Amino acid sequence: MYKELAKRHSSLAVFNDQDPSVTAICGRLAPLFSQIPSGAQGATDYQNLVLGALTALFYPDLTQPHKEWEIHDGRKRIDIVFTNSADSGFFAQRRDDNVTHANTVIVECKNYSNDIHNQEIDQLLGRFDRNRGYFGIITCRDIDDRDILKKRLKDAATRGQGYIIALTDKDLMEMLEAKSILNDEGIRDKLFRLYRDLLT
Repeated sequence: MYKELAKRHSSLAVFNDQDPSVTAICGRLAPLFSQIPSGAQGATDYQNLVLGALTALFYPDLTQPHKEWEIHDGRKRIDIVFTNSADSGFFAQRRDDNVTHANTVIVECKNYSNDIHNQEIDQLLGRFDRNRGYFGIITCRDIDDRDILKKRLKDAATRGQGYIIALTDKDLMEMLEAKSILNDEGIRDKLFRLYRDLLT
């Protein structure tokens, strides 16, 4: 998936088939966020880029990515779902935690130019259940008032509805750039910090 994205945007990021390493791929994916417009026009490209970015960042901890995964007999769809295959680290803790039970990691992509509100948070919370677990990621282009969003996400966690971390373009680009220089520790620290914000 992430190789296809890099090739598709070859005019923006040259992809070398002789250098297919994940570090090279991450270095080429990061600049693509600035090339996709917010809003309905860029929604599919944005979703595909997020899927590619998360796959590149978190494989082999997160595997078997599915886009537009149908639930409730096809009445609803989840933007992206990963199987949580982690043996250790952040995602293994989310799966093994008695509260989050994250057998899957659910991702909703919001290609908005404005902040995420309760409606978008409630949509992701509604995707959680005992089988899929109670942990997810919501992605968006930017956050003007991070304190308000942090409070909304913390309120949901405190009420036992589920645990959500929010990742902006800037967050994803920083993590991709970290991965491109094999700074996995920086990525891990960011995930743990965002999760701790839900608990404190």
